[in-house]
Amino acid sequence: MQNSKLSKQKLLIFGLGNNGKEYQKTRHNFGHFVVAKLLEKDLFNNLVIIKTNDRFMNDCGVSLKKLVDYYKIEPANVLVIHDDMDFEFGDVKLDYNRSSAGHHGVESVISNIKTQAFHRLRLGIGKSSTKPGDVFVLEIFSVEEENKILEVIDKAVNLLVESDLLKDNIK
Repeated sequence: MQNSKLSKQKLLIFGLGNNGKEYQKTRHNFGHFVVAKLLEKDLFNNLVIIKTNDRFMNDCGVSLKKLVDYYKIEPANVLVIHDDMDFEFGDVKLDYNRSSAGHHGVESVISNIKTQAFHRLRLGIGKSSTKPGDVFVLEIFSVEEENKILEVIDKAVNLLVESDLLKDNIK
């Protein structure tokens, strides 16, 4: 992975999702779930800024751009956490400098910061064989998924903590 370790500058971890009570427990808010766990665990030093978007998914790049500009953070020092239908539920993967692969939230980020050269933690949610993606992502997790979600969130947090990506910023 190119640029596999973030520099000793300020870093931004940014969880994607939708605002609003009706979206809180949906698959599309998986990034918010992981950010909440990161904040709860208080793992990182003061160079790491952890936030979620304050808009809907399709406009989340506006929120990220404001933070990047305010804190003067280079895109290479950004980690975006989001749901991903390209992986089965429970799979997590770190990536760098990838296209949006059709994820509208990631498209918004790329459009607003004018590059895809940032880090991503992709959280698998799988696909529905009967529903279109835009419907599936706005549904709550199934009972089976709900029973495993805390385990998957811990897996995502552990992947971040154990990777070279953020290891120099652990408290």
